[in-house]
This record gives sequence, structure tokens and C-alpha cells, in this order.
Amino acid sequence: MKNYSQLFAFLFLLFAFSCTKPPDYSDTPVIEFISLSKPSMLQGTAFEDTIWVTIGFTDGDGDIGLEETTDKQLTIIDTHFNSITEDNIKQISVPFVPEQGAGNGISGTISIATFPNCCVYPSPGPSPCTPSTQYPTDSLVYEIFMTDRAGNESNHILTDPIILLCQ
Repeated sequence: MKNYSQLFAFLFLLFAFSCTKPPDYSDTPVIEFISLSKPSMLQGTAFEDTIWVTIGFTDGDGDIGLEETTDKQLTIIDTHFNSITEDNIKQISVPFVPEQGAGNGISGTISIATFPNCCVYPSPGPSPCTPSTQYPTDSLVYEIFMTDRAGNESNHILTDPIILLCQ
């Protein structure tokens, strides 16, 4: 009798999972902010410190990433500057995801390494990237969006504020 109840439980679970409807994602990518690896980093101009930004994504037709590595699909904008320049916008290649088997769409997470930025002080004040005891911290928020192979641009998300340690 015990064997029949185990078999029934197994068949019930198998049936329950086989009847689950696959997700119905939009063909336009959708992203969401998940986390920062830590809340603060030292200001700088090179690789003195790192924060990992993790985002989640879905795409209904699975056309994420390009085979050509010169094309960039993930855009990250440092919003603590007053205008968008080459210095505060970064574009990153997303690994190519083959469309086979992606008929119901795909979902996943992407972790992005971000490196130090300079503290920006009120005017008149110290020059950016110089240590300051008068202004010990600054903060920044990243704006992020993704573009798929069809050119569909995702929603734009903002990270939690990141504290820059200016000393």
C-alpha cells in the first residue's frame, strides 16, 4: 500500500508540473533592479574599488545579446552629473543568447561590475576626485536600460543610491 501512495504522489507532482503554463513575457525586454553588492565605495579614477549591480530581465522572444561584440546592449548612466557625456555613460555587451528553445521567452539576472567615480562637490569647492574633509561623501544613482536584437528598448530603472567616500 505504501508503494501505491508514493507512486500516486509522484504522478500527482508530475501532472501538476506538466500543467504549469509557461510565462508570457513581452517581446520588449523588461528589467528590474535587484541589488548592490555593498552600499558605498571609495572615489577614484581606476579600479581601486568595485560594486556589483545585479538586475533581473525578461524578454518574450529571447533575442538578447549580439554575436558582434562591438555592439552594446546594456546602457548604464551615472546620474550624478548634470549632463550625459562619454564620461558618465557606459555601454556593455550582453552575451549572445541563441533563439532556439526561447520560444516562450527567457529570464535571468545580470551582474555588472561598476568602478569608482569622482566625488562632485558644490561650486565653489574642491576639484572632482580630490579628497575633501569638508564634503566627506557624495552619492550617485545609476540609470540602466537594455536593448534587444530587434532594437526594442527596455524600461529604464534606477539603482539604490551608492555612497562615494570622498576622503
